[in-house]
Amino acid sequence: MIKKVLFIQPFSLLEKHLSTILLAWPFYLENFLKSKLRSLKFDILYLPIEQKKNKIILNDFSREEIKRFYSQMNHLIDTLDFEIDESTLICISCSFSHLYLPTKILAKYFKKFYKSSPIVVGGTHISACKEDFKNNHSIDYLIQGEGEYSLYNLIINNPKKNNTPIILKKSFIEDLNSLPQLDFSSLSVKKYLDDFSELAINLSRGCPFNCHFCIEKTLINGIDKIKKWRSYSPSRAAKEVENMVEFGLQHNIKNYGFVDSIFGFSQKWLNSFLNQYTPQDSCSFWVETRLDILSENILKRLQKKNFFNWYGLEHTNYEMLKIMNKTNNPEKFIDKFIKILDIHKKLNYLCQINLLLLHPGETRESLFQLFQDLEKIFLNNDFDKIALNIRRFHNYPGTFIFNNMKYFTEKYGSKAYPISMKWWVYQDLFAQKHGEYCVRPSNDLSIREGITLWTKYYKRFNDLNIARIKVKEQSFNSIQKILRIKQDNKYLDEKQNNFLKFLNEYQIEV
Repeated sequence: MIKKVLFIQPFSLLEKHLSTILLAWPFYLENFLKSKLRSLKFDILYLPIEQKKNKIILNDFSREEIKRFYSQMNHLIDTLDFEIDESTLICISCSFSHLYLPTKILAKYFKKFYKSSPIVVGGTHISACKEDFKNNHSIDYLIQGEGEYSLYNLIINNPKKNNTPIILKKSFIEDLNSLPQLDFSSLSVKKYLDDFSELAINLSRGCPFNCHFCIEKTLINGIDKIKKWRSYSPSRAAKEVENMVEFGLQHNIKNYGFVDSIFGFSQKWLNSFLNQYTPQDSCSFWVETRLDILSENILKRLQKKNFFNWYGLEHTNYEMLKIMNKTNNPEKFIDKFIKILDIHKKLNYLCQINLLLLHPGETRESLFQLFQDLEKIFLNNDFDKIALNIRRFHNYPGTFIFNNMKYFTEKYGSKAYPISMKWWVYQDLFAQKHGEYCVRPSNDLSIREGITLWTKYYKRFNDLNIARIKVKEQSFNSIQKILRIKQDNKYLDEKQNNFLKFLNEYQIEV
């Protein structure tokens, strides 16, 4: 019979941001289980923070380093509030594909030292690639999709040790209002709160859109009649935010966010939520939303309540927006983007624009057009409160592209090199870091030419931005901006050189 639950957030040798943003999954699982099973005891090891504190020092995945890791884990286990035994359920979250190897190592550790404790693994990578763990003898159960009811049903049915993992049936929560209200003060993760600068929850789950580079559609596959976008009621959402901020301020946290796949998808819901939420102190929020669902009135209200928006523009080329399945009407989408940007300028309102380059189907022409458009939109626009986040396409498992690469190969000449289809299993960190990018965009654009042009155009954009700043303003602040941009250019060169070195070492496009 399970009496204790230990949550484990795996360490990472690549994803350093995990030590700055507290992932929301432990909140919801523990809070839900506590409302159903009040006698359970809980604790958590958030290993990215333990890395930050140098209580875990791991340089690679070699045998010697893993042996050292085992010793470090033994010390951390000694700090828990309870002893691990056959009544303890070990819950590991493989939240991202980069955590595949760390998850395997952790499962093996608990199998070796705590043979009688059942081990369950969940997280996005399980939904995308459950076959990766099917024959893993260290793991007893696998959870796909949302974890609350799957974990609850597992516990009340007295989980046993198994020779190979049992894959639990997917379950999703239709009505988020049925979830117990988050009580941060009672959660075991609070012991780490002083180590974070940001705190985030979600007010909704799911996304009604089907972008080809996103995994959201895969997460609900096999579940009938589930709404693609589910949210708290506006009044419940306002209360959840108030509780989060009230608790966060006690731990000197001023930055908050929402991990919703698409924040405020319904205008009616968003307006009602903003009616009911009153800003607290000087805290601010970051949200990721669709620019084509907003209006000037909503933006004014979001600004007034300290919400800062991230927009997934992804591209400016009409054909690329169609290939990405970002929109069925690219012209209307871009027109709305320009209007939203004009409103931000009018309001002097900060926002971030996310762009995705070298996606399957990308050509020399579309790549050139994007940077030309960036110059026109951002450099010729007297508005400095726009942050650009320009990313390269990464081949993540579970996305439409990953599951349908043959289609992109036949239609556009894209090519996924073998390493890009299994990059997360490589113990070589060089391969882990670069393997996900090894997809040729099209017959017209190779991987090598893509990264070279991307770097060239991006540096040109930065150089033009420096020239604009020099003409526009002469101040200490402008000097700092220029120094940051020059540092970005240096980083772009390093990034290109390292990637080309990787392609040479792995004999890709030689």
